[in-house]
Amino acid sequence: MIAEALSWWFLSVVLAATAYPLLASLRSDCAYALSRGVGLLLLTYVTWLLGHVRGLDQSTAALGLVVIAIPPVAALLRGSGLPGRREVLGTEAVFAAFFLFFLVTRLYSPEILYTGGEKFMDYGFMRSVGSGAVFPPGDPWMAGSEMFYYYMGYVAAADIKLLTGVPWDESFNLLVPFFAGVAATSAYGLSRVLGARLLPLVALASGNAASVVLVAAPHLPPSLASGLAKAAGTGNVPAEFSYFSASRVIPGTINEFPFFTFLHADPHAHMYSIPFQMTHLGLLAVYLGGRDADDRFLLPLLALSLGVFYPLNTWEFPTYALLTAAVLVMRSGLVPGLARSAATAAASVVLFLPYHLAMETSRSVALAAHRTPLAAFLGVNGILLAMVLLYLRDRMEGREFLVTLVAVVPSAAVGFGLLGLAPLLLASVLVLHRDGDLPSLLLATGFFVALGVEVFRVEGVYGGELERMNTVFKLYLQLWLLWSVPASVALSRRLRVPRGSPGNHSVSPGGAVAVVLVAAMLVFPVWGTLDRTGGFEGEPELSGTDYVGEWRPGEYEALAFMDGLERGVVMEAWGRSYRWNSVAASLTKHSGVLGWANHETGWREDDSAVQERVDDVEQFYATGDVEVLERYGVDYVYVGPVERERYPWISGDLEGKLGKLFDNGVVRVYRAPG
Repeated sequence: MIAEALSWWFLSVVLAATAYPLLASLRSDCAYALSRGVGLLLLTYVTWLLGHVRGLDQSTAALGLVVIAIPPVAALLRGSGLPGRREVLGTEAVFAAFFLFFLVTRLYSPEILYTGGEKFMDYGFMRSVGSGAVFPPGDPWMAGSEMFYYYMGYVAAADIKLLTGVPWDESFNLLVPFFAGVAATSAYGLSRVLGARLLPLVALASGNAASVVLVAAPHLPPSLASGLAKAAGTGNVPAEFSYFSASRVIPGTINEFPFFTFLHADPHAHMYSIPFQMTHLGLLAVYLGGRDADDRFLLPLLALSLGVFYPLNTWEFPTYALLTAAVLVMRSGLVPGLARSAATAAASVVLFLPYHLAMETSRSVALAAHRTPLAAFLGVNGILLAMVLLYLRDRMEGREFLVTLVAVVPSAAVGFGLLGLAPLLLASVLVLHRDGDLPSLLLATGFFVALGVEVFRVEGVYGGELERMNTVFKLYLQLWLLWSVPASVALSRRLRVPRGSPGNHSVSPGGAVAVVLVAAMLVFPVWGTLDRTGGFEGEPELSGTDYVGEWRPGEYEALAFMDGLERGVVMEAWGRSYRWNSVAASLTKHSGVLGWANHETGWREDDSAVQERVDDVEQFYATGDVEVLERYGVDYVYVGPVERERYPWISGDLEGKLGKLFDNGVVRVYRAPG
């Protein structure tokens, strides 16, 4: 367990070393802190390109690491300087804090479960991406078809697994601490540029206002608890605290925030994007304060950092394209900035052209019919909003700020709801016009995001109250990271103790407010962690699949046997979401004829191909029709408890048609003809 964790940590240092010389030539005070994120970006991109030629396996990952290591080795031979000891120690301390913290949370809740999340999907996708097959990667839940999903995060995770050699089920529980650590060091680098020391804490280790109510309500008088729950948008007063409830505050939507995402530990696209978002913001900060001579290095790097969002988590691409364009204009002026923005955006697309050509989508933008109750918005973002109000107070004259607050009250009271915050948007634009710095830009962009989802939504497979589910989910995560920057600037200013100041260090009113806000945002990390880990009871475990051996020993033995076979296609019962099925296609290296059908329909926007496979699987288990196996190139047939329960008419006739490879009385595995 210790050796496996140290191998991932060591590789993160190697990645930092590959990017440091480039960043040090641009700005030395934050170069080492940002280098982990940039190194991960470079490794992911190079191995993704190589994956289209030779597939992604251990040799491909090693070749990619060699390629990105050539420039720093050359720089070292030329006598390039090393990072300062203080910067290295500070960066490693930040990485250690986040890596070790989330490692412990995984050790006490390591199971790759089929309920309460989508770890079955994430594990299957990660293994499929790193299987050695030529890209585009195959869909493990729909054998013979390409993965119709933004998959670049799984490439990054598979790279680290392949380079360290840690088993897949253990790597699955190391990747969350690893990506949290990379995000934290990138946030630390950005904080060094902006003087916002609390940024890693605010961005990545804080909770929402609703969690404060969820913790306190069960211990308060019923009338008071009910009033607080209504004010925070949590609805009913919970009998006891559940960490998961804090992510479901706005009706019909998902309301994750970074700490919840890492704690819940479903390594989806939105989780993988967090360190890349923080790294891109750090590069924007470096560019905004840089020199014209830096452009030949930074502009291509910005194009790469921007372009990766499309195959990583497409929701991020429009927001960060606009932010990048704004920063380029802010530094270079309108006409040169727009020209550089156009070139950077075009390059970001060209760099990932294979993905754009392979992935087709018809998602469109529509008007939103539902709105966010103001109380629910405050339940999710209220603490951050209070922090950014402190930032606005610092940047505005007293009368201006007071008029802005007064304008918000009637707007919200007359029924505009969240749109009543429009005066704050106007104030943030005014501050941006005056100051022209990155925190002000992120503040204004955050207000545009918050109010934008009240008007527009991205169309998906869900309708009715759920029409905005993913729009709010994905864009509010962006909002959290964007606002965390000006929030941290404001907090750091109020909590800073002047060096060498003698005598009484009494806390100012602004400092007291900051202390209360920090205490409030730490409520969820404390109670949420205790709930997620079960109070740290039991024995810590790194493997994500060992629980199957205790719960379903017969199937565990069969799945281990299948993992020892040559990679192929397996026929098993088609998948019903959030249930114990599709186990061979999810927990082994094989792909299945059809995994969780509902998910496949959602990704592909067309249920005809999915329904055809449902019918074919049903036909095979009903009749033993070998032609079905030939149609999908099936290599193995899995008959376990799920198959016997769903298809009780399965007979021994299969043994006359198929060669039996395994039988332990619980599961039978057959080899398909040919």
